[in-house]
Amino acid sequence: MTLHQKQISFDQQDGYEARYFKLFNGVFLGFYTCKGSVTWEYDYEYEAEKVPYDFLINYCFNGSYEATFKNGQTQSHGHNHLSLSTSITGKGHKYSKVNGPIYEAMSLVFDFHEFDTSIKKLFEDWEVDFNQIISQLSLLKRWYSINCPDDLKELFLQIQESIKEDDLALVQIKTMESLNLISKLLIKKNKIEISSFSKNNILKVRELCYIMIKPENLSKPISDLLKSSDLSYNLFAKIFKHIYGTSPSSYRNEVIMNRAAWELKNTNKSILEISLEAGYSNPGKFSAAFKKVMELSPSKFRLLESE
Repeated sequence: MTLHQKQISFDQQDGYEARYFKLFNGVFLGFYTCKGSVTWEYDYEYEAEKVPYDFLINYCFNGSYEATFKNGQTQSHGHNHLSLSTSITGKGHKYSKVNGPIYEAMSLVFDFHEFDTSIKKLFEDWEVDFNQIISQLSLLKRWYSINCPDDLKELFLQIQESIKEDDLALVQIKTMESLNLISKLLIKKNKIEISSFSKNNILKVRELCYIMIKPENLSKPISDLLKSSDLSYNLFAKIFKHIYGTSPSSYRNEVIMNRAAWELKNTNKSILEISLEAGYSNPGKFSAAFKKVMELSPSKFRLLESE
């Protein structure tokens, strides 16, 4: 049987596509692509008291997806970011949006209710306790986001390639390897530190984040953009990492380089032009920064994407 014979649903609307595959009883793969900026608003009630029935592993290949929760917290899921969540986490959303021009991501969904005996035994042998992970990381209320380790990133890229090649067996193997690695990663974390900040300061940081990624502000030091705010840089950086899971400079650089990647792939602009638009007067520094995020030089990225 091929992977596409295991496809159970396909959703397509306004440049957004979502495909879902059943890999095992209770184990599903979702693969998403979105072209252009899209915003979704939610009107359902938050059900934090409900018992979770699934566990989600989310990985972003390209672009950025951002969710604003009903408690005012915003979390971003961007290039090379790994996040853990549940379906109930999503019901805490007020709205979500994709910051164009393109977003590609995948989710691995583990539905406890549908596990058969062999899958349950496998997770027991690996000492994977989904409910314990969900409780430890407060996944009923928020995502748990980290930069993806290289070994996991490689597995996700192999899954992406196997989807294109319609290779069901390899997708199944790499999916279970991914969960095993993540469970080992979480076991090493004996203590999860969760900071608490005021809703007012969280809203200020969200607004400052929007300001610092505007095209006209890309070359301005972030500290200069804070001068109109009553937040110190240290406090801003702490809250920013709490909300977005990374530093302000790393977040802005990822946004810049994802925009540049789109320009390289979809326009005939020179690398110098794209460099200047990204806020870099020195193409060499732009190339080094681009390679740090995309792991390819701008010229090689353009060449590979044109093939």
